[in-house]
Amino acid sequence: MKDLSRVRAIRYGIANESDAILRYKDTMIAAGHPVEIINCGIFVNPTKPCLGVSPDAIAFDPCEPFPWGTVEVKCPYSLKDATKEDLLSQDFFVEFDENCLPTLKKDHEHYMQVLG
Repeated sequence: MKDLSRVRAIRYGIANESDAILRYKDTMIAAGHPVEIINCGIFVNPTKPCLGVSPDAIAFDPCEPFPWGTVEVKCPYSLKDATKEDLLSQDFFVEFDENCLPTLKKDHEHYMQVLG
């Protein structure tokens, strides 16, 4: 197996993942969602052990009708120096709902990766 720990983009993602999760939590709390974040590992389907997921975390939001969700963080190295204005002007994989909460675009390639 190839060692990817020296790949700049992977190091950047690993270094920023925890901060991204904290910012997500802070954003949700500021929007009135007292979300809790739980670290996790891999989940394997017991009836189909060839299927599994490894989200970056699990989120619990008691304000939602389906309170449990997965957290999948993307820290693109190509955007490491981007300003907020740069990010908002791009066709990015995040959009904001009517309550100004970030949500993943359903037609983006990462959407299928984060379905639980």
